[in-house]
Amino acid sequence: FDKLDKAVAAAVEMRLGGELVSEAQRMLSLLRAQREAESRLKEAILARDVARLESAVANAAQVSLGGDVIAEAQRLLALLRAQQSAATALSSALHSNDADRLRHALEQARQSGLNTGLVQ
Repeated sequence: FDKLDKAVAAAVEMRLGGELVSEAQRMLSLLRAQREAESRLKEAILARDVARLESAVANAAQVSLGGDVIAEAQRLLALLRAQQSAATALSSALHSNDADRLRHALEQARQSGLNTGLVQ
């Protein structure tokens, strides 16, 4: 990355033109965007925040970022969404006083890995 950055900067400074320099500039711009997207993904993963993960995953897709980090972010996002859904179902079931709904909600919470202290 650094070598490409220096080479493009040198070509621009020497006022070299042409398709090769333009392509190198586009590639460098894409690499920068992908680097930033990967950084945002890592931060969102550490924060375990659904909104940040959604935004970071969408941004990564826009810059065609692939690899392990986006896969990890997508898995975590799916897990957190499942846990949110389970927490909502559990709260609703608790307020309904319906034993079947509560059993179903507890099972959903267990399957999602939700840890509320209520799920055993």
